[in-house]
Amino acid sequence: IQLQEGHDWLRQTFGDHVIPKFAWSIDPFGYSPTMADILKDYGFQGMLIQRVHYAVKKELAQRKHLEFNWRQTYDDTGDHDIFTHVMPFYSYDVPHTCGPDPSVCCQFDFARINNGYGGCPWHKPAERITHSNVARRSKLILDQWQKKASLYRSNVVLVPLGDDFRYRTNNEAEEQYNNFQMIFDYLNANVKGVQVQFGTLSDYFNAVRGTFQPPLLKGSFFTYADRDQDYWSGYFTSRVFDKALDRKLEQVLFAASAMGATPEEMREHRRSLSLFQHHDGVTGTAKDIVVEDYARYMHNAIENVQKWMVDKLKTNLNTSSLQPCWKASAPRSLGYFDCKLSQPAIVFNPLPIQQSCGDMIVPSHSAIQATLPCENAGPLKSDTTASSIIKFDPITGMMIEPFKEEWMVWKVRKGGAYLFFPGDQV
Repeated sequence: IQLQEGHDWLRQTFGDHVIPKFAWSIDPFGYSPTMADILKDYGFQGMLIQRVHYAVKKELAQRKHLEFNWRQTYDDTGDHDIFTHVMPFYSYDVPHTCGPDPSVCCQFDFARINNGYGGCPWHKPAERITHSNVARRSKLILDQWQKKASLYRSNVVLVPLGDDFRYRTNNEAEEQYNNFQMIFDYLNANVKGVQVQFGTLSDYFNAVRGTFQPPLLKGSFFTYADRDQDYWSGYFTSRVFDKALDRKLEQVLFAASAMGATPEEMREHRRSLSLFQHHDGVTGTAKDIVVEDYARYMHNAIENVQKWMVDKLKTNLNTSSLQPCWKASAPRSLGYFDCKLSQPAIVFNPLPIQQSCGDMIVPSHSAIQATLPCENAGPLKSDTTASSIIKFDPITGMMIEPFKEEWMVWKVRKGGAYLFFPGDQV
């Protein structure tokens, strides 16, 4: 839904020509290959990721496998392979994107001049580029770029230039642009074989495409750790009430869609769900005030979608006395079931296959009157169109049916995603 809503807005506002072909995903805490599969379905040709376990980054860097074709474990044909770039270092900020030594890279974050954004923690301050120092400074950062380039197979290197909450003033943008342009002009004129320019993610992927044969990788980039075996797994279960609201909103939107609701009719509510899909939303890692705001959006969306469904059923069934069974007294309170058991209720089946509710058969995309509870809810045993039963390995917890889930296993050593330590020369 998030992709659909985003693409629809871009298409309606600017036109088809601005729909992105390359994905930028630097801050989610680990990655599932399902994401690669979905992006390929939406026309993406490549993707960039950052938060990958530091031991995995080291392993991939040593093999020059930081760029690869990513494939789902169940994809035998490669139809959904997507070219993937992994950023090699600790973070996505300027100190960790120009090369392996953050104490050097930080000096070229020109927004930190005069102690902006707290200056550089390595006690080597950012320095404005002038005609008297451009040669020395250009060669210093070129050394970092070349070291970073040595981890990849092509002769093109990507150097992101940003961070959280940046470029909020014209002055900051001008500082970055003007200082780097002086470096580019010097290197392009004086260093043979080097061409440096500003560019977009599309420029990079288009320049790299076809220059080498990427290796093939299958598996999941969970669970993420940034250093010293510090695994980011608490968010899997944090703020469970908000995660439950997310699931409930997904359910009612799916059901409303099966009843005939159009994306335009559900636009506001789809966007409430999309907003919560932010990597600090559904994870539960946002500030309290932000989480409470997310919950208000989702709670209101659930109530409004349920109202749409009730109105639809009233019209279809020619009745005037329907109320939704699920209720919650407040956005972040525990939802509860408000229908009396052993009393008739209208049951809607949003799935494309028949379902059972007790001893009643509920046809696909249909509503019938049944008696609650639906203790035997699920596909009919005789329905051969139903999907295979999902099974999990009792020891590892990984899926084994309908397909085997595979995780990459890496030998973990002390340290973080530094391939070289600050100050070391290679």
